[in-house]
Amino acid sequence: MTTSFGNTNALAQRAGSDTISLVRSKRTVGGLVAAVVVALLTWWVYGDDGAPQETPTSEPSVSVPGGGSDSIDTDITPPFGTSSDASVPSTVPEMSSGEADFSTSLQPDTTNGSFATTTTVAMDATTTPQSGVDPESGLQWLAASELPPEAHTTLGLIDSDGPYPYDQDGATFENREGILPDHPIGYYREFTVDTPGADHRGARRIVVGDGDEFYYTEDHYESFERISR
Repeated sequence: MTTSFGNTNALAQRAGSDTISLVRSKRTVGGLVAAVVVALLTWWVYGDDGAPQETPTSEPSVSVPGGGSDSIDTDITPPFGTSSDASVPSTVPEMSSGEADFSTSLQPDTTNGSFATTTTVAMDATTTPQSGVDPESGLQWLAASELPPEAHTTLGLIDSDGPYPYDQDGATFENREGILPDHPIGYYREFTVDTPGADHRGARRIVVGDGDEFYYTEDHYESFERISR
């Protein structure tokens, strides 16, 4: 009876020891797992050197003429003054005869990474009045607006190719006086400009060259001025 009780007591002590060891073992494993998790979180946040990681920022690079690639300042300077909300006009005002045609564009400046504005001005040479001396003929320019009303009537008939009031209109002007630039016979044609109150063709004429040159004479070919239309 005593022996049986002793064996039971020994078994109980062994079971209690095994339970304590198991609990200690579970605590050790749990501590190891927690330590590993903390270590991983620390490495992810701070990196190998223990300092917080900074997200790298990439700077765009621009190809430089001549080969290779080099980083340049890509800040864009506002093209119209210093305001950051400046914008390129989306429309150009309608043009009337004789005005300049303006167009604006942005051109990249690879020297400093900014943009420069380029404005192109196109003049309508056929409608812009000119002044001074015509270098081709050596004659004075005469603005069409300064012509008498009858001359405007004649210009309208020339532009519409008639009908003309006189049979001689459109005839060859031979430039016998030699005042106009020298060209083969047949290059110039003459047209009558009516003189108010006259019962004949009068002395006023418009002479037109094959190159669309227009000349005006009010004294029957003794002098000429080149018409600027």
